[in-house]
Amino acid sequence: MERSPDVELVRRAQQGDKAAFAELFTHYERRIFGYLYRMVGERAWAEDLAQEAFIQAHQHIGRLGPPHDFKSWLYRIAGNLAIDGLRRYRREVPLPDWEGGEATGLEPSDRRPEGDPEQQARLSEVRSAVWQTLHRLPDAYRQILILRELNSFSYREIATALGISIDSVKVTLHRARLKFRELYGLQVMVEEGRVACQGLDELLSAEIDGELDGATRRRVKRHIDSCPACQRERKDLLAVSSLLAALAPVFPPPTLRSRFLARLRHLPAPEVVPAALPGARRPAGAGPPKRVPFVWLALVGGVGGLLLLAALVFAVLALFPWPSAPGVPPTASVSPSASHTPTAQVLPPAVGSPTPRGTSTPSPLPTVASPTTSAPTEVSPTATSVPSSPTPSPPPLVAFWVSPAVVEAGSCTDVHWETANVQAVFYDGQGVPGVGSERVCPCVPETHTLDVLLPDGNHDIRSLTVQVVGTCSTPTPDATGPPPPAPEEPVGGVTLGCRNQVTLSWGAVSDPSDVRGYHVELALGEAAAWQSAGTWGPLNVRQLNVPVSCGSSYRWRVRAEDGLGNLGAWSEWAGFVVGTE
Repeated sequence: MERSPDVELVRRAQQGDKAAFAELFTHYERRIFGYLYRMVGERAWAEDLAQEAFIQAHQHIGRLGPPHDFKSWLYRIAGNLAIDGLRRYRREVPLPDWEGGEATGLEPSDRRPEGDPEQQARLSEVRSAVWQTLHRLPDAYRQILILRELNSFSYREIATALGISIDSVKVTLHRARLKFRELYGLQVMVEEGRVACQGLDELLSAEIDGELDGATRRRVKRHIDSCPACQRERKDLLAVSSLLAALAPVFPPPTLRSRFLARLRHLPAPEVVPAALPGARRPAGAGPPKRVPFVWLALVGGVGGLLLLAALVFAVLALFPWPSAPGVPPTASVSPSASHTPTAQVLPPAVGSPTPRGTSTPSPLPTVASPTTSAPTEVSPTATSVPSSPTPSPPPLVAFWVSPAVVEAGSCTDVHWETANVQAVFYDGQGVPGVGSERVCPCVPETHTLDVLLPDGNHDIRSLTVQVVGTCSTPTPDATGPPPPAPEEPVGGVTLGCRNQVTLSWGAVSDPSDVRGYHVELALGEAAAWQSAGTWGPLNVRQLNVPVSCGSSYRWRVRAEDGLGNLGAWSEWAGFVVGTE
């Protein structure tokens, strides 16, 4: 796998190298500002949010573990800040107005003199309409469209940036495109009452984005080639992508860089995040707690017993001091020159930072208060002090397993981890509590990694693979239309009396996807040729009154449409004549 150029910069920044973080800022300044501007629609607000996103990233970069995907992590911080701000101040911030100059003033490419003025005016109108539509979408839909269409994120990068599964990315992105199409008012070229192929509907977006595996892509292509409804749907989705791509590029204000670099010089070093205490709250969905092996309990219990015994001995010595030498008066016990009182505090999660998988609430993280030096106590030369023995540190505990390790394709299993007495824990590159689990439902073998930062600064890295039996099968959608109905009346070239309308009737048909309706075509015979006299459908009845003229010959036929929009074959032509009397 190709190594990201950000990895070395991230590691240097985690060690306090501000020049390395400034380089990361340079790489992503324009993209993050553009992302936030298109999310909130206001330039000054986007600048403040961008600065806050980089500050939060700097302060909490110690939480970013292998594979050090700084890009997706930074976008997640920025996106969470934008979503949170929009939820808080939605009523105070009006819908951004492109025509009001809010956007046109900051798009340098809009002010280029070259180009046909009429074409430029048309482009400006399209951008205005796209901008308004984008900001009428729900925040989640606007966010995923910006990431995909304007930042070219892959589905995996979107999943990481938003903290959702790839399947959720496919569904949400497709629905966002359909909602954009609806709000923008695209002319959808459809037959009256057409219903899209539900079996493939959510795969169409993944198909045009190239995010399907080879077998699924070929199957979807074969279906689209034979399905007019899916062809039109695919065309509409491509139109949405083209419209969003018409938005001009966004450039950050020069003040963003100067403001941030000035603040960066005064920021404290990035925090070092220790692992969650073993006794902290277990994350939601983590399952029942696992038993710690007996050997560890025995070891920890033995150490605890020794400590308790030592405390009792010191207490007895304090109550009954040893007698001093003859002629020497007893002295008071020695007062320590400094106190070291351990305290615990809850470390708040970084605003906008990724939420660890498998957890719902932050776990308390232990920190030790800095020593508070008190005035030294003068000690008599004859005073007796009892030397203190160092407290042994319990050894680190790391366990990583999956149960079951072999599953049927598409079935689920749980990956578990338990750690104790370590500094930090990263599961698949994301910071997580010391104890937790994740449910996975793979279609192909999946490898997961646990990276544990030990007290001595070394890493204990463990990997496991979930084996898969079989392959995930996607139901093949019904692509066959219903059988042709049978015309019942009038048929056989019968001659009817002179009238201005005739009632056509036909038999019923059935289909696995149900029958949505029937289509009827009527033709008029003129000069030894047939001319179309009208088409109707889909009809949810099995008869139809059609207009006719006296002294004319007619023929008609009928076909059915199923619930997925598949049209069946036409029936044979049935003829009749309308007489003059």
